[in-house]
Amino acid sequence: MASKHTNALSPYPSGSLNELLVISLPLMLVAFSTQFMLFCDRMILTSYSTLAMSSACNAGTLFSSFQMVMISIAGIAEIFVGQFNGLKKYKFIGIPVWQMIWFSLAAGAFLIPLGITIAPYIMAQSFRLEGLPYFNTLILFLPLQGITAALTSFFIGRGHVRLITTVTIIGDLINIILDIILIYGVEGYIPSMGVKGSAIATNIAQSVIVLTLFFYFLQKKNIHRFATNRLKYNDKFMKGCLKLGIPSAAAHFIEYMAWTLLFVIVSWESDDHAMILAIGQSIFLVFQFMSEGLSKAMTAVVSNFIGRGKKKLIPKSLKSAFFIHIFIMAIVAIPAFIFPEEIAKIFIKNVTYEQFITMKKTIHQSLAWIWIYLLIDGFVWVIIGVLTAGGDTLFILLASAISVWFAAILPAYLIVEFSTCSLSVSWKITAFFGLVNLLIYGWRYISGNWIHLNLSQESQVKRLIESSK
Repeated sequence: MASKHTNALSPYPSGSLNELLVISLPLMLVAFSTQFMLFCDRMILTSYSTLAMSSACNAGTLFSSFQMVMISIAGIAEIFVGQFNGLKKYKFIGIPVWQMIWFSLAAGAFLIPLGITIAPYIMAQSFRLEGLPYFNTLILFLPLQGITAALTSFFIGRGHVRLITTVTIIGDLINIILDIILIYGVEGYIPSMGVKGSAIATNIAQSVIVLTLFFYFLQKKNIHRFATNRLKYNDKFMKGCLKLGIPSAAAHFIEYMAWTLLFVIVSWESDDHAMILAIGQSIFLVFQFMSEGLSKAMTAVVSNFIGRGKKKLIPKSLKSAFFIHIFIMAIVAIPAFIFPEEIAKIFIKNVTYEQFITMKKTIHQSLAWIWIYLLIDGFVWVIIGVLTAGGDTLFILLASAISVWFAAILPAYLIVEFSTCSLSVSWKITAFFGLVNLLIYGWRYISGNWIHLNLSQESQVKRLIESSK
C-alpha cells in the first residue's frame, strides 16, 4: 500500500492494471462476501421453505429500494474524500463523512414509516404473509446502511480497503451463523422465527459492522490527520453531498422499485414465473460482486485523478477495469455453461417431479441469459463508477429512469399481458435492458461532458474550506 505521507492510492503507476487490482480486489471481496451472505440466507430459507425464500427475495428487493437511497447518498462522501485526498487537503476529509452520518439518521425518520406504510400495497400478494414481517424488521435498522456507507467512504476514498474487507467478512459470518439459529430456532431456548429471524440476523450483523468502523474511524491517528472528530453540521458540505447524492439515490430507488414491480408483473403469469425470477436473482447476487467492486474502485481512482488534475489517466484505468471484468467473466462462464445441472439442484427443493423437470430446464436457460447480462452490466457499472467520480449523478438518474421503465418494465408488461411467455422471459428482458444501458452510458462517457465536481478548481474548494472554519 502507499505510504501514509503520500496521496497516491497504491505503490503502482497511476491508472495501471496493478493499481486497479490492488484497490478493486478487496472491494470485490467485500461485495462477494455480502452477496454470498445473501445467497446463503436464501439457501437457508429455501431449505426452510421455498415460499419463504421467494417471499424474502420479493421483500428484499423492495427493501433494497430504500437501502440504496441511503447508500447512494451517504456513499457520495467517497467522491469528496477521494478528491480531497488527491488535493492533499487531509483536514477536510472527515467533514463530508460526518454530514452523511447525520443525513442517514435524519432520513431514517422519514423512510422507515414510509416503507412500512407502502409495503403491503407494492409487494406481490402471494408473498405478503411471510414477506411483510421480513421487510418491516429490516427497515427498522435502515439508518445503519447509510452510516456504513459514509464510514466506508472514508477508507475507500483513500485507497485503504483492507479494513473494510475484514470487517465486512466478519459481519457476514455473524449473519450466516445467526440465520441458522434464528430461522430454525434452538429447541427449548429460541423459537423458530422463519423469515423474520433472517431479518433480525441481518440487523445484528450490520450493527457489529457499524460499531467496528466507528472504532477505527475515531482512532487518534485519524483524528489528528483527517479531523475525523469534526462532527459539526456543515451546510456547504451537506448541500454538496446531497446535490450529487440525491440523483444517484433516486436512480437506484427507481430501478429497484421497477424490479419489485417486475416480480408483480411476472407473478400475473404464474407463481412459477416469479419463482424463476427469484431463483435467478439469487444466482445473479452471487456473481454481481465483481461489478460492484470495480465500480467503487473506479470511483475512488478517478476522483483522486480529478483532485490531482490528472484526468488524462482516466482512459488507462477504464481499459484496465474492462480487462479485469472480461477475465473474471470468462471464469464465471465455467459454472454457468459447463455445470448448470449442479447449480439448478441447489435451488429446486420441495417441488413436484413435473415442476422439477420444468424448472431445471428453465434454470439452465436463465443461467445463459444471466451470464450475458452480467457481462454487459459489468461494463455499465465500470462506466457509472467513472461518471459518479465526476459528479454526473443527474445524468445517471435520467438514464436509469428511462432505460429501466422503457427497456425492462414496459416490455415485460406487454409480453405477459398479450402473449404466452416462457419461464425465463424475465432474464431475456433483463439482458436487453443491460444492452440499452451500455449504449447510453458508453455514449455519455465518450461525450466527455460528465465532470461536474472538480475540487482542483480553486473556486470550488475555496468555498468548502471557508464554510468549515
